[in-house]
Amino acid sequence: MNGISVKITELNEIGSLTPAYDKEANIVVVESKIESEWTYGLDIDGLIIFDATKHYVLVNFDILMARKLWKVVDKDFTSMLSGKVINGNIQFTKEAIEQKSFSLPVEVFTNKNKSEIKIEIGRNISYSDVVKLSSKCYALINGNYLSGFYLIL
Repeated sequence: MNGISVKITELNEIGSLTPAYDKEANIVVVESKIESEWTYGLDIDGLIIFDATKHYVLVNFDILMARKLWKVVDKDFTSMLSGKVINGNIQFTKEAIEQKSFSLPVEVFTNKNKSEIKIEIGRNISYSDVVKLSSKCYALINGNYLSGFYLIL
């Protein structure tokens, strides 16, 4: 598989994700405010851990890369939002759920004050769709593959 295959589904509360930096654990936690069972787990080389419902909807993920490893860039990330933005949820495909573990390049970019981050996943980091999961969390989709996230911390 070339990446983590996903579908964009209708927006509902359970898939609305909010990011926060956990200073104690030194990780970024992105989670739904709605309690749900995390039936399935996926990971990218232990750097990003995803949790999904029994219907494969993304409801939580953790970025386990320490802040000091993020690449600071002088860039306006909000330009990613200047085109068409779709309100929706991310649903993993059955094939992605079955594979569970992925070996893909992951890079994290941030602004100078580390209040915004862009996560790039995979070798082809372009994206055709921006999916608004909440006002602070956007998924970047390339065709049927997850290619990253834009988060406002």
